[in-house]
Amino acid sequence: MDVSIHNSRMSSFPRGDLRFYLLRDNPMKSSMEYANGLNEVFDGFMLHIREGALRNHNQDKKGAPPRIHFVNGQLRNEEYNLVNDRSTCDIGFVDQTIFIHVRAKTIDVGFKDPATGNENAKPCFSIPLPEDYFSIDHDTYLFVAANSGLQFANEHVIHAIRLIDVKHLHDSEEINTKEDLKPFTGKAQDVIRKGAIQKHDSFTVDSYNQQQVKHSKLYSKLVAEFMANSE
Repeated sequence: MDVSIHNSRMSSFPRGDLRFYLLRDNPMKSSMEYANGLNEVFDGFMLHIREGALRNHNQDKKGAPPRIHFVNGQLRNEEYNLVNDRSTCDIGFVDQTIFIHVRAKTIDVGFKDPATGNENAKPCFSIPLPEDYFSIDHDTYLFVAANSGLQFANEHVIHAIRLIDVKHLHDSEEINTKEDLKPFTGKAQDVIRKGAIQKHDSFTVDSYNQQQVKHSKLYSKLVAEFMANSE
């Protein structure tokens, strides 16, 4: 996930929050509740970045921010009990790429190394996963929420989120092409009326009913295809 956290004063002091969720159940809550941690009532994983929460003791590098972010990970089970021990790290950034790897036995969180542009070899933290915690038997819900903070506000910008199916579970599913993703700009055509004119249909009660049947079948087909594609 490519994210930027910044403000108009270019300060590291605002105390905002950014939270990223991977959940096994949909809590059906408001954005404010997600931004405040769902009162720790959730089944899944939450990544919490507390912005400007720590004093930066490493001031060797020129331009180092006076405060840095505190990163915390929580893994909870279906009874909402905390599964993992302390899973934290600290990092200062304005623009960053966050890597979240859901593996067979662990969930790992890492950040991009500004020097190389690649993911750091050492993760921020790694949490052991219970057996079959994230599996094809569970739906997975992804949510991102943020608080802008007190005093003056932090702006949170999500530039991109990339999901990589490393287990190839969804290879059989159709992937939209560039042509599929183009906005629909076609000109409306009354195909029912056009067909009636071409066939020289007489406009009687019976022919009207026939056109209604045709229209209903066409509509049912369109709705069915729309629902299939939305899935």
